[in-house]
Order: sequence, then C-alpha cells, then structure tokens
Amino acid sequence: MDPLNTLVRGDMDAKRLDAVGSSLWNACTQMLAVRGKTDEDIQALSKARTAAFVLLNLAVPPTMLGWLRSLGVSLIAAQTCIVAKQFNAAYNILGVSGERLQAVQPSHLGLDLTLNYSLTTKYWLLRIRLAAECQQFDLAEHLWTKVPSPFLMGDCGFVLETTFLVGESALVINPPVAIKWLHKSFETLHNLYVATGQGFVGFEDWDLAIRHSLVVACLPMLTPDSAQILCIELANLQQSYPSQPAVMLLGLIARTTLPTIEELVQTFKMVVAQTPMTNANMGMIFQFIHFMGKRSQHAAFEALTALLLVELPREWTEKCFLGYLVLMTRCNPMDPNHIRTTSIMMQSLEHRGFPSFGPKTARAAVACLWKLIGIAVSAGDYSAAIAWLHICGDHKILHDCDKETQYVISRKLFACYVQVGNVKSAREFLNRGFLVSRLDCKKMYFEYKMAMLEGQNLSNFFCLGFPNQPVLEKQTALLACAMEAQRQKKHAEVMNCLAQLTECTGLSDIYNPGFSVAEHHMFLICLVINEMDTYRPMDFYRRTEEVLTNALEFAKSLGSPTEGAPVISITELQWLYQASYRVALKAIEHRQLDLALQALKHSHEFTIVYRRAAGIEGRMKAPRPHFFLINFLRILIYVDAARKTNDEAEKVAHYTNVRASFKALAGLFGWEDGLEDSDRELSLNETDQYGLGKFFNFEATYRLGLWSEIKELCEDNHRFPTSQFYSQMTEWIFHEKTSCQVQIKFLKRIIYEIINLIDQKSAGYFHWSMKLPRYLYCLFLTCTSFKPANLRAGVEEEMVDFRLADRVLCHIYTIAKREASKPDDVNNGPNVQIFRYETGVYIVGGKNPFPAMELEHVARTTFNAAMRFNAGPHDETSMLWARRARDLAHLVPGGEELVKELQGHLQTLAQRSEAAQVESSSAADKQGADTS
Repeated sequence: MDPLNTLVRGDMDAKRLDAVGSSLWNACTQMLAVRGKTDEDIQALSKARTAAFVLLNLAVPPTMLGWLRSLGVSLIAAQTCIVAKQFNAAYNILGVSGERLQAVQPSHLGLDLTLNYSLTTKYWLLRIRLAAECQQFDLAEHLWTKVPSPFLMGDCGFVLETTFLVGESALVINPPVAIKWLHKSFETLHNLYVATGQGFVGFEDWDLAIRHSLVVACLPMLTPDSAQILCIELANLQQSYPSQPAVMLLGLIARTTLPTIEELVQTFKMVVAQTPMTNANMGMIFQFIHFMGKRSQHAAFEALTALLLVELPREWTEKCFLGYLVLMTRCNPMDPNHIRTTSIMMQSLEHRGFPSFGPKTARAAVACLWKLIGIAVSAGDYSAAIAWLHICGDHKILHDCDKETQYVISRKLFACYVQVGNVKSAREFLNRGFLVSRLDCKKMYFEYKMAMLEGQNLSNFFCLGFPNQPVLEKQTALLACAMEAQRQKKHAEVMNCLAQLTECTGLSDIYNPGFSVAEHHMFLICLVINEMDTYRPMDFYRRTEEVLTNALEFAKSLGSPTEGAPVISITELQWLYQASYRVALKAIEHRQLDLALQALKHSHEFTIVYRRAAGIEGRMKAPRPHFFLINFLRILIYVDAARKTNDEAEKVAHYTNVRASFKALAGLFGWEDGLEDSDRELSLNETDQYGLGKFFNFEATYRLGLWSEIKELCEDNHRFPTSQFYSQMTEWIFHEKTSCQVQIKFLKRIIYEIINLIDQKSAGYFHWSMKLPRYLYCLFLTCTSFKPANLRAGVEEEMVDFRLADRVLCHIYTIAKREASKPDDVNNGPNVQIFRYETGVYIVGGKNPFPAMELEHVARTTFNAAMRFNAGPHDETSMLWARRARDLAHLVPGGEELVKELQGHLQTLAQRSEAAQVESSSAADKQGADTS
C-alpha cells in the first residue's frame, strides 16, 4: 500500500505531526524563495517539501477543513515535484489529491461551488502537465476534456501557464502537438485580455512568447497549414515588436533565402549587445544558437563565444560554457586559437567575479576537457595536451570538481611533461606539491620515476621503506615502479623492485579484496615474463624460480573449497598454470633448460591444484591439452640435452626421461576430457606433436640399446614414427652393429608403411615409389647375410632369413620386370615426374624406377648366394637363384656385359652340378655293388 495514502497513528499524535510538518513546509517555502535558483537546490527542497506533505497528510483530521487543507498542500507539493522533475513523487501526491478532491465534492458537505470549480481545474491541469513532462501527449489531450469550462478568472493565469508549458515541452519532439497547445494558450491569453478590459499585466510578454514559439514550431514543418500560421504570426511579431532581438533573429531564420554564416554571426552579436540577458530572452537566444548549429558548428561556436563574454545569469553561464566545450570536442583541439580563446574566456569569467561552477557542471566541464586532452595525446601533440591540462588545473572556476579528479589531472600533466622530455618542468611540478595526495605511496612512485629520468643512483631508494600506508598501496606503487623501470630498460632496478615485492608475499595479514594474494603473485609472474625478453643474468633466473615457487606454495596452502570461502579462484589458477608454461617457453628460447624444466614442473603442480579446487580430481585428466603440452615440451628439452652432453650417464638419464615423458604423452593423445573446446586446429597440432614425440621416443629407445623395445615399437601401430623420419631412423639402425633380426624387423615395418602410402595415394607417394627399391635392396642384403658357423648345415641356418630373402628377391624381380616392359617413349609422357637424388635419376611413372646400380648389385649378390650353397641337396635352389640372377641382369639398363658374365658363370655352375650328380650316381652304384 502507498505510504502517502496511509493514515498512521503512532506515538506522535496528530498535533505534533502537524506541527513538525508545518514547520518543515514553511522552512522549505522560505528556502525556495532564497536559494531555489539552481537545479540541485530545487530538487533538494522539493524532496524536503514532499516529506513535509507526508507528515501533514498523516496528521489530517477526517473533517471537511482537514481534507481541504490536505488538498491544497498536495497540489502545491505536486507542482513543486513536477518543476523538480521528480515525476514519481508527483504522481503519488496527485493520487492523494484525487482522493481528497473526491472526498470534498459531495453536495451534502456544502463545499463552495467556486472553490470546488477552482480546485478541480488545478488538479486536472497538474495531471495534464505531468503527462506532458512524461511525453504522454495523448493522455494530456484526454485529460484536457476533464477540465471544467469556462475558466474562472482566477484560474486563467494557471491555465495560460500550463498550456504554454505543454506546448513548449512538445516543441522539438512533436511540433504538431506543440502548435495545438500553443493555440489553446493563445486563446486563453486573448480571453483573459478581453475579460480584464485590456488591462492584463504582462500581456505583451506572453503574446511575444506564445507567438514566437508558434513560429518556431512551424519552421520545421512543410505543410500548407503550418506555412500559413508561420506567415501570419511572423508578420504580427514584426509589426508589434519590430525592435525585439528575438523577433529580429526569428525573421532572419524564417527568410525564404538562407542567410550566410557571416550574417548569422553578425546579427547574433548585435542582438547580444542590445538584449538584456533575462531568463526569457536566453531561452529564445538558445533556440537561435540551436538553429545556427544545424547550419554550421563554427557559427554556433562563435555565437557561444560571444555570449560568454557578456554578463549572464549563473545557470545560463554554465549551460553556455558546457555547450561551448561540447562543440570544441567536435573541432580541432590542437588549434592554438581554440586553446587561447578558451583560456581568455575563463579568465574573463574569473575577472567578472564569477564564482566557481557547481560540482555537477565542473565535473561535466572537466569531462569535456579530458576528451580534448585525449584527442591531443592520441594525435601525439603533447604540447596541446599540456595547454589543455593547464586550463583544467589553473582556473579556479573548475575547482569544485572532486579532489581525486584534480589529482588525476595533475598526474596526467606530469606524465605529459615526462613524455616530451621536459624533466625540469616535471621536477618543478613535483616539488611544488601538486601530486601530493592522501596516498603517499603514489607520491613515492613519481619520485622514483623522476629519479630514474634524472639518472640518480637508486640502489638505496627503498632502504628507508615506504611510508606508513596500507600494504595494498605499497604493492601497487612497487609494481608501478617495476613497470616504469622496465619501460626505461633499467634491468637492475627491476630486480630491486622484484626483491621488494617478493618480501611482501611473506606477510599473510596485509591483503584486502582490492589486491589479493593471488593477484600479487600473478603480477610478479608477468614482470618476470616481460623481463626475460631483455635481461638474462643468472641471478634473475634464480629470482624467477623463486617467484614461481612462492606462488605455488601459496596455491598449495589453500584448503578444500568446502572449508570456507576460497582465497584463489578457478580462473586465477588457470592463469597461473598457463603463465608458468609461458615462463618455460621463454626459458627454452634463451637456452635456460633447467629453469624451463622447473617452470614446467610448477605448471604441472598448479594444474593439480586447479583440479583439486575444481572438484574434478580422480574423475578425469582435465585439463588434458595442457598436460599434453607439458609432456611434449619436456620431451624436447630432454632430447636437446641428451644430444648435447658428452657424459654417458647424463645422456642415459635424459633419454630415460624422454621415454617416461612420451609414455605420459601417449596416454593423453586422441581423446577429449569434456572440459575442452573441440578445436580442429588444436587436434591437428597435437597430431604433429605426437608424431614428433614418437620419433624422439624411438631415438631414446635406440640410444639406450633397448632392442627388444625397438622390435615392439616396430609392431605397434600407435607408437611407430611417421614417414618423415624413416630416413633418419634407417641411418641409425644401420649405423652401428645392430643385430640382423632388429634390422629386418625395422625394414619390414618401413616397407609395409611405404606400400600403404603408395596404395592409398597419400601425399608424397611419388617420392616413396622411388624410395621403395632402396629399402627392398637393404632388406635383401640383410636377409642374405650368412651366419659365420656351420656353413653346410642347411640354407635356412646359413642365411639370416632365407625365406624372406627369397620373397624379397621375387618382389624386386617383379618390379623391375614390370617397369622394363613399358614402352621406350614412356619417359616422355605427360604423367612422368623426374626426381634427382644423390645417386642418380629416378623416374616415377616412366621406365626403370629401380636404380641400375642397386639392381646390378642384387643380381651379383643373388648369384654369389647361389654359388655359396651349390652342392648336394641344394643344387636345385642354387640353380634357381643363379637363373634369377641372370634374369635380373637382363633388366639392368646397359647390363649386357653383366649378362654375358653371369651366363658364363651359370654354365660353369651347371657343369659343376652335372659332374656332382654323375659322381654322386657313381658313388651310389658302387655302394650298391659292394652291398651285393
């Protein structure tokens, strides 16, 4: 229920409430007469008068006189609230007025009809004015029908004022409505003039104001009716008031031919010189300035400048000055003429004894000037910025803005002096005490900055400590000092500030929500990250590790989130583990691998704390991408360290760590934890990183001599490296005395992968088509190696892998024969691509992709193997391989001599085989005879 409509009976009786309410009401009435000049005063007194009305309403006795008194007070209070723009209060008060009016209107109560008529008229007129102020013109038109008619003589003035004010409120936003209400106002004025026998005081002022507003309302309208009204009313004005400045200006605006900018400005200056600057005249003049602004901002700017150089009412002086500054923000603030004009104008106001602007106007003026300063700074014109800052700070009429704003202006001026290199002026400005504020720590920052600019020795600057201020400000000032030292590339001073900041982390009872412990550590990490780009002595790296360790100890010291309000947020923990990872990247960039490993360790630990705080510990491995990156970076660091060290023990330790890190990496690849965004680019990056990890894991396994693990890798589809590393891996496998079994296992896997690439037409399959013969050749040589003992124990025992060698030989022969059967001109076809390698030219899509040298070597190796086991039960195998060797020789380009050579050897081999068979047959016959 609305408290204004409630009758309350408490400890205070009605008489005491009435006494207090009356006293407050009378005091407000007196104050409005004395101090009700500014908007702030009117609003404050309106609120006080509303409170007085509430008290009086609570004390109303339920009688005719009490209701009438309450009705009269409520109408006055509602009007005051409407003037003060307190529309909600006015609406509530008018609600009470309506109830009181309804209560006194019954005929049996005997209310005087004239008084009833007058109160009803005032009530509905106030409702109309409130609706118009809220831009509810349809409602205002409806309420007009409820106003009693004809008007009483005593009410005509109020009707005249209300209708005129409604028309004025619609003048800009709804000209047709304004014309309608101004006509009602003019009709009321005419009736009043006739009723008073042409003796109405103020008739000319009202006539001028109404007709002037009618012309202004008709100007933007292009209808025939509005044009007719415009011509009639303008002619009446020029006939009745030819010397009025407002009429002169209006005639200039309403000309059929537009006046020039010079005419507008000159006419305006003439009018300003001849016109008394009353509130009514100022309203008309401002309408003209508004019109000039539509034609030219420069013209409006000149008009406001001329207006500010004459004596004006206080509120209009403030409005004109703010309008001048708003227009200035749309001009060029770097123009020296604008700066000089503004300074002269403010000096003129001060010399005329103008008091300082009110706090609200002063803040608005400083905001406009601050925008001008920002424009000048953005354009790099610091001289103009300094001039505008002096205008802000040197003139007393702006000093009613709050002290913190004045301090900001002073700080900006100091910064501009420093920016232009004017150290002397900056020092003088600092010594004069303009930057002294309640926060002495900030003053110390400016002293520190000036000392660095002047080249002073700052080694003992902090020896006396900071003033006795909250540590919050101490931390802020120290961070500012450190960042300033970074900007000036004073690395030793950054270290000094960093040491001071690190000491602050040891205190646990000094923080407040303005600067939490987590934020303190975050700022320190930001400092060291930025400093790592330019400053890299060993003591700095030790300090970096100390910063990370302190932050981690703080994070670990937090209890479970269920124990109370958390000291550090989830977002801050995420930032910490990501920032530690960035420190590791910076350390790697500067070859500080030990620091990088420590930073990665801290990042991992921060992530563990994050998982605990987020409540996901034990359920999933989130954040998976970050764990993946940590292990990948560890692999890179350990591989680099292992390759560069000459100490075997260190090398073994590093490669062991590589294998351990890859094991963790493999467990994190290829799945999502439900808390990460699905990112195709991220997945592709992880695929590439995992491919590198597989290669480095293979390197570590090989360097550690874990041959059984190598065999397992060759059989593992998920851990065997990708094709771009085959050449390097093959070089490792054949570089040292690796067992033939390991070599065969490796080559079989390589050949299997290459054949898949070729069959699937993968990227680069032409390249692998050329590489395949070499790997087949290597595999054949490895398989045909003979064991050192028991040469006649059997072919399977003599060769490393006879069956595999036989299959590979058939494959080589098939490839060579298929390519040799292509037409001779195929090498000139459109699909032929030529690749040049170290040992010759390979043609893909053409003839003979198998290198001639390798093919010849295979033929000789095959024949030598045939000769090796030519005897006894192996003669058939020997002849088969010998014939294959000859057939391969036929496929060698330019291998005619080789064919002749192998053909001769083949005949000799055949003769030896026949002789062996004859000898064997004779021996068998002899053995049979002996047996008989």
